[in-house]
Amino acid sequence: LNKKGLQPKIKWPNDIYINNKKICGILIENTISGANLAVSICGVGLNLSQTQFSSDAPNPTSLALELCNTCNLDLKEELSLLISEILLIYNNLKDTNEYANQLHKEYISLLYRYNQIHKFVEITQQNNLNLPVEKIDNGRVIEGEIIDVNTNGCVVIKVYNPKEAPQIKSYSFKEIRYII
Repeated sequence: LNKKGLQPKIKWPNDIYINNKKICGILIENTISGANLAVSICGVGLNLSQTQFSSDAPNPTSLALELCNTCNLDLKEELSLLISEILLIYNNLKDTNEYANQLHKEYISLLYRYNQIHKFVEITQQNNLNLPVEKIDNGRVIEGEIIDVNTNGCVVIKVYNPKEAPQIKSYSFKEIRYII
């Protein structure tokens, strides 16, 4: 996306946004063996040529809409470019721990709403996990700023409360939702 002149942001934990709109989703399934990560299976869903969306997603976009509104993209070429980028990063990660640190810094710099104060909803009940954020009941609205993602993959947020000093809290997947 960068090479096409777009400025993507990573909406933790697994979406890619362009101008407050979702262009890509990433799903990762991990298998743990004892205390170790045994296997990871990753899938990438990149919206390429869609100009209309039938899902109930509130803010989708596509490469075609962002670049040229109705152009026809070569799907094989786009897949080849994506796979090339993934392999480049993978091979660099295999070769050095220093690259992992560099990649983490780049990841943090690309986080959606990084170092900006925004509202989030803390998820307090299991039955709220798959609801749209506007339908969550018993969730606590907080204001905070994303400051990091830790080594466990949890987002780290500085939470502001008018009556207290800011608190640094980490949230795992499905414990917090963005209010967009």
